[in-house]
Amino acid sequence: MKLSVFLFLLGILSVNANEIFSQTSLNFRMEKASVEEVLEQIQQQCSYDFIYDYEYVNELKAVSVEFHDASLDQVLYEVLRNTNLDYRVEDKMIVLFPREITKPVKTESVNSPVQKKKIITGKVTDNDGIPLPGVSVVVKGTTVGAATDIDGNYSIGFEVDKAILVYSFVGMIAQEFVYEGQTVLNVTLFADAEQMAEVIVTGYQTISKERSTGSYAIVKADDMRSMETSLQSKLEGLTSGVLNSSFGDGNSMASYLPDSDNDNRLIMRGISTMSENSSPLVVIDGFPSSEGLSSVNPNDIEQITFLKDAAAASIWGSQSSNGVIVITTKKGTQSKPKVSYKFTHQYIPKWDLDYLNKASADEMITFLEESFEGAPAAYMNYWAPTELGTLMQDYKNGVITEAVYNAGVAELRARGDNYGQIEDELLEAGAIQQHDLSIQGGTENISYRAAINYMKKSGGYVGNENEKINISMNNDFNINSRLKASLGINFMYEDVDYSPVYAAEPGYSGRSAVVDRITPWEMLKNEDGSYANQSSGYLSAPLGLGGSYPLSHSQSLLDTYGINTFSNILNDIDHSKRGYESYMTRLKASFNYKIIEGLNFNGGVQYEKGSRTDKSYWGKEHRGVAQARTFFAIGGPNGTIAEDKIPEGAIQQINTGDNSSYTIRGTLNYTKELGKHSFTALGGGEISKRYSEYYKTSQFGLDTKTLIEKPMDIASLSGFNFGTLGSYGYSYYFGNYDDFFQLTSTDDRYASYFGNFAYTFDNRYVFNASGRIDNFNLYGGESRFNKKPLWALGAGWNVSNEKFMEEIEWLDHLKFTYTYGSNGNVARGAIPELQISQSIDSYHNGLAGTISSPKNASLKWEETITNNLKLDFGLFNSKLSGSIDFYHRKSKDVLSGKEIDPTHGLTRVTFNNGTIVNKGFEFELGGTVMEKGDFYWGTKFLLSYNHNEVVDINTSTRSQYPEDLLRGLYSAPGKPTNGLYSFQWAGLNEQGHAQAIDQNGEASSSYIDMEGTSMLKFSGTVVPSWVSSFTTQFKYKNYELSALFVGSFGNIMRKDVPEIAIDEVYRPHADISKRWKKPGDENHTNIPKVGTRYTEPALANYLYAYADINVVSADYIKLREVNFIYNFPKKFLSSLSLGSAQAMFQVTNPLKWTKNKDGIDPEAMDMSFGKRQMPIMTSYTVGLNINF
Repeated sequence: MKLSVFLFLLGILSVNANEIFSQTSLNFRMEKASVEEVLEQIQQQCSYDFIYDYEYVNELKAVSVEFHDASLDQVLYEVLRNTNLDYRVEDKMIVLFPREITKPVKTESVNSPVQKKKIITGKVTDNDGIPLPGVSVVVKGTTVGAATDIDGNYSIGFEVDKAILVYSFVGMIAQEFVYEGQTVLNVTLFADAEQMAEVIVTGYQTISKERSTGSYAIVKADDMRSMETSLQSKLEGLTSGVLNSSFGDGNSMASYLPDSDNDNRLIMRGISTMSENSSPLVVIDGFPSSEGLSSVNPNDIEQITFLKDAAAASIWGSQSSNGVIVITTKKGTQSKPKVSYKFTHQYIPKWDLDYLNKASADEMITFLEESFEGAPAAYMNYWAPTELGTLMQDYKNGVITEAVYNAGVAELRARGDNYGQIEDELLEAGAIQQHDLSIQGGTENISYRAAINYMKKSGGYVGNENEKINISMNNDFNINSRLKASLGINFMYEDVDYSPVYAAEPGYSGRSAVVDRITPWEMLKNEDGSYANQSSGYLSAPLGLGGSYPLSHSQSLLDTYGINTFSNILNDIDHSKRGYESYMTRLKASFNYKIIEGLNFNGGVQYEKGSRTDKSYWGKEHRGVAQARTFFAIGGPNGTIAEDKIPEGAIQQINTGDNSSYTIRGTLNYTKELGKHSFTALGGGEISKRYSEYYKTSQFGLDTKTLIEKPMDIASLSGFNFGTLGSYGYSYYFGNYDDFFQLTSTDDRYASYFGNFAYTFDNRYVFNASGRIDNFNLYGGESRFNKKPLWALGAGWNVSNEKFMEEIEWLDHLKFTYTYGSNGNVARGAIPELQISQSIDSYHNGLAGTISSPKNASLKWEETITNNLKLDFGLFNSKLSGSIDFYHRKSKDVLSGKEIDPTHGLTRVTFNNGTIVNKGFEFELGGTVMEKGDFYWGTKFLLSYNHNEVVDINTSTRSQYPEDLLRGLYSAPGKPTNGLYSFQWAGLNEQGHAQAIDQNGEASSSYIDMEGTSMLKFSGTVVPSWVSSFTTQFKYKNYELSALFVGSFGNIMRKDVPEIAIDEVYRPHADISKRWKKPGDENHTNIPKVGTRYTEPALANYLYAYADINVVSADYIKLREVNFIYNFPKKFLSSLSLGSAQAMFQVTNPLKWTKNKDGIDPEAMDMSFGKRQMPIMTSYTVGLNINF
């Protein structure tokens, strides 16, 4: 329900409020004015604010009044005397409420006993323990009543024996209590979600639910009960149509990574662009934020509004084609200072390596021996063989005897498996703790809220640690009756250390490549606890410099030059560090000036400044530094080094990104009520600028004590210019100076004009029109590229307000809305003008230029046309409510790469080259299943469906590369943007080689001969088409229990299979033992025989890895969370002078069901590459929430 003022909590003055009330002098005259307009006039002439139910006041007839030096008492009596409304005064508040109609009291005889008056006192608070002033306390069925004071205290006297006390407050759920002789009764009122959700905040304006035509979803602070630390996780199960885009990469590291690393993972209503960023625009307190969701403390959030259709997009312009997330933070209250503290601690057990389903050390040795026997040349050319590879090579070359070979292999088998050491030395349990402290309060003229949040994450891999501090303050100023202002400050600091074990590369987003690349018989530590010498299975060379050596060569370097180049991950952990420090400052100020009745001017400015410095450090003793140094060094006599091209010392690279942005905006807002007609108009302009600068520098021969670095000739490392010490190793090609030194900057500038108009008739029919023109400097000087008009039209029908609906008592609310509009999107990567990137060419040691974007006069903005039809409903006194949306989004002129004739000097150019359609529906249903006495049971069900299709894209020149489709490098017309394609499996041939159907429809084992894409089969999409959730919540007295179930359906993934091509480093899949070994095996296995790397039979095994038989369903249902809350009793809290306190416990991911039969968790799987990531473990969280 609309409130003139929802809470006016602070305003205690030193003089008596009733005295001021009677002495107030008012002068005004109004003809045929609504009661609401009269109340607004009263509010302008006195220091009182009103609390009332909009529906009661809106139904009243217009009045004509004239007052000269009248008291406030006289004015209110005259205005309300012909209505069913009465008022009461509480300090600086006037509460309007309907008069109760009571039956005449039966006259008692003279001899009747005199009823003794009962008196009850108490305190009324909200769920957080904050006192509620102005709460109505009424004896049901009588006119006897009272109201709480500014501290929430009340006292009521009555003579009825069996009295029922009714406690009610606007925006809260009324409660009834039976009088049973109590003298003290403290009451807690809870927010009414239905009433509170009737205000939609778009960022520019606040719209009542009845007058909105757009598609939106609202999440209140009380809805985010999850104790997860990231905002993305807290939002799961709260609104439909918003998907976490971590699908497809299985990033189980997400719990340990900084929130900023997961910031761009939300997708709203499907992917509508092929550019890098498909995430919604984030708006914080009315201003777009370039820092994203991670810059907001979730405990500071009051409300989140998801704007999903064209009506919202036309308000926010080209930055919002992927949707808008509008965040409103908590503000101060006019009350005494209130302090709140919240603490949570989450424990995540160590990862279970058995989930990776890898072969044992013994199985891998057997496999590699068979591989070598079939193709010894592969090992002879391998540049860094392990101990087993060296044994096999030496035996093949006659260097050692068979007996020595067998003894060496037996010793490797006897070592066992290194998984135990990996778990002990490289993995650790996760711990995530969070502290949140806030204070709020204020006076009649100034209110404030300040908060500080501290979070620390650690675990997953040894060395992972993330600390974050977020400080915020909001101030609101009531300068006079016409002018109000606000000021907000937000500061965030983050210090992140990544474990050296963690290596994010394709197929390894959720686990370290190191875990796979250490051969299973190679231990991390020797029996005496010293670090073992390992082969260079994992590439630890800093900045890509250097290479890896065979064990024999590393031993030779150690013996001759005293330089240890043996690999050991524990050494790397000791002598390297990778992470970043970042900070963000956000300052915003705004004001609202009331020009005349109904016309307001809003002005505002926001400034953001952020910086992030990434540092990668490799110490002098780091084995990778030793490898890089020796790789290019030239040896001298007697174990000396004649020339060091990479100077001795540490290596460090620093990448710094600085960004700043500002937004200045001015808007005029006009509202007018004329009988049954309501008009709202908004118009304004905005300018903004975002500047970012990125620079990279590298240091060599660094002395960490003196911070002095040594000069180095980068050009001397170019080409194949390695030294004599590293001549045995793999020759390395050094690219260019950009790998070590770089400077880039971007400067984006916007100038925008926007408007919005809404008309409502009789609160039944609504029409809305909005438009915006964006000017953007990205597209050069020509205005036809810069300027894009955006618009939207909407209509709504409040069916439940029709007279013919009055007899349908079970239907509380029914509304249809429809919107249609056009929005644009600025996708980076191409501009109309010629763009050249310059750098130093390492071959010629001179300046060279590269065409990064050719001149393209036909380039234009991407455009999205959106249709949305929505139905909102409420049933049975709002015990059941919900909505259903149907949408259709067509994005045309989508920018994508297109191959061109290479004689133009380029092979690929970005054009407006595609059309993408997203269509689907969203369904929400929630309500109260049972509410009886102290027991409450509520549920909420969400279901969304999205069909994504690339309707048109020019792919005529991409016909000969099947791997482009297999690896998702481009999309095919008629298929989704995240489609998965596969070879059609044709079984194994008699030689054990994989076969697939070729372009001629015949079985073939030749991968090289597979031309074009016609033979590929579309297997499905890695993005779920159906997403659902079910939340159930129980409350009984002081106890609360809730559970969240989530489901994902309609998508597929590649399962993990053995990689048959020879590789003595990577630990193979456990199913390697089921491979083809002899003729006839093809009749009972699909796993090919051992192949040789880079040869045709080995390449043919890609036919198996990407075959349709290895595509499985990614459907799952999970019990995501179980939450238990205990609310401490009021009596206990009073003894400690506390307002409220809660103890909390949460279990995350305790149960799951998956459709696939391979034991694969789709959320811990790289769906496109078919690689398992670290498993998602069941975690446990405890917490405490105290309000003083």
